[in-house]
Amino acid sequence: MTLKEQLQLLSVSKGFAINLQHVPHLFSSIDLEFAWKLNDSGLKTLIRLAGSQLRSIKISYCREITGNAFSNLVKAPSLHTLSIHQCENVNVDQLMEVFLMGRYLDSDSIPSLTTVSLNGCSGLIPAHLDKLYQLGIKNIDQFECSSCAKISTVQHQCQYKGCNPSTYVLCDACANTKFCFSQNCNAFGCAAEDCTSNYAEWIRCGDCGNGACESCAETGENDLMYCDSCLTFFCDCCCTVSTCEDCGNNFCGEGDCISCGYCDFCDEMYCGQGGCTEVLMCYCCDETSCGKDTCMAMVYCERCDAYVCWECTNETLFTCADCKTTMCGIGEPCTGELCKGCSQYHCHDCMTTRNDTDEMLQSVNNSVGLTGFMGV
Repeated sequence: MTLKEQLQLLSVSKGFAINLQHVPHLFSSIDLEFAWKLNDSGLKTLIRLAGSQLRSIKISYCREITGNAFSNLVKAPSLHTLSIHQCENVNVDQLMEVFLMGRYLDSDSIPSLTTVSLNGCSGLIPAHLDKLYQLGIKNIDQFECSSCAKISTVQHQCQYKGCNPSTYVLCDACANTKFCFSQNCNAFGCAAEDCTSNYAEWIRCGDCGNGACESCAETGENDLMYCDSCLTFFCDCCCTVSTCEDCGNNFCGEGDCISCGYCDFCDEMYCGQGGCTEVLMCYCCDETSCGKDTCMAMVYCERCDAYVCWECTNETLFTCADCKTTMCGIGEPCTGELCKGCSQYHCHDCMTTRNDTDEMLQSVNNSVGLTGFMGV
């Protein structure tokens, strides 16, 4: 019977809780993940109902749980696995006090408990690991680095013959090794020159040094992208390498390398080089478009020397009848006026020139008329 089935029965029959205590073999394990509403009281109840036959308890991503929730485990003599994963409110000091040091305070070991996982718990220090080892618990997912004495979850010391592997354990910062950056690959290599590792054949990120092993590099199953411009590999953590939809080349956009433009409408990238499509940005709304197929068209405004999308300028775009300049019509200096006389648009500058000319002609005409009148 699964834990879910047992909890469903508990919600239907109150008597089941009483009967369950007499058949604890039905409730030998507790496995809960992302039970965000589960609190200390609820977990204590589950442990109590499991009785003395509880053998395994695995709790993951339960944010309301604290170390106090495990106090009832002192009544679980058959427990062999305790796994608490990413439960940040579980303090290891409190856990040691209410459970590990509670029942076994006067004991040199806990015969049944063999596996303890505390990844993601708070307050774990080397002294806690020492006590777990003293209690006879050898399978622990944490270790103390032999060099810096910090707690780590993964041992990075070289295991190759050239480095004379031993029990001297090292964390990532202290070891001279690198794990393969490719997903689902556990290979790692040693950077020591005299090591038998094949690390020299790995492909590595040009920024952080993360690398993919020779096997992943040969099969193409790696998470490093190659820039065809600067001839360098990059991981996603350091740089986003984009692929041009037209030419298929990859570009990192770092330094002097080409940066691909992203079209907001078709979600594609284009480098804009050597005949490839150029992605343009509207200076009014900041949307980008490649202008292809159903993507938004861009119009070049000669006056403000910028591109404007059709959506922003479809009602204001005009070409001046005098200077023949195409303008977006959005704000100065790109505004224009419709001449009532010729029914054509003229830019602000041309209209100003026209008005000045009209005023000058009018002044001249007035002067000529006045001179003729005085001569008569």
